Amino acid sequence: MAAKVTVIADASPLIALAMIDRLALLPQLFGTVKVVHTVCQEIMTGQFDSNERSIAHAVEQGWILPVADVAPDLGSMPVEAVSGWRYLDPGEAASISLAWSASDTHSVLIDETAGRSMCSILGLPFLGTAGMLGLAKANGLFPSAKAELERLHAAGFWISANLVRLVLARVGEA
Repeated sequence: MAAKVTVIADASPLIALAMIDRLALLPQLFGTVKVVHTVCQEIMTGQFDSNERSIAHAVEQGWILPVADVAPDLGSMPVEAVSGWRYLDPGEAASISLAWSASDTHSVLIDETAGRSMCSILGLPFLGTAGMLGLAKANGLFPSAKAELERLHAAGFWISANLVRLVLARVGEA
């Protein structure tokens, strides 16, 4: 089983897991899942669809911990990070700012290319939805990552075919 660690989640992985009723993977894979205020606002729109209700339930259960935004410390970041900051959406920027400032964070859960690129520039480990499903399969939490990725695709969530092949190869389902 994976070590219990602190991760910071952007909106997309939470929404994706909610779409396939797999938010309960979070406490099984990680210790603390922090979500900054800006991401909470992006997710909790007030429309209360089933995904939003699932995420609200995860907050109530303590699987997700809402936390305050942290202002980016651009002065301590590499020049490439400062110049690329404008390409991040507000949730990505707030999540990455918290990860950059926090000493207890193991990974950022993020799907978008700009956010993943920023994590790479800053040397912050990251994991996307497909990677989380692969990790869950590797930890024996379900028998087939392929089946879960197909469910996600059927629910309307897009993940590149190359990334799907990579994850499946890593968990022996290629």
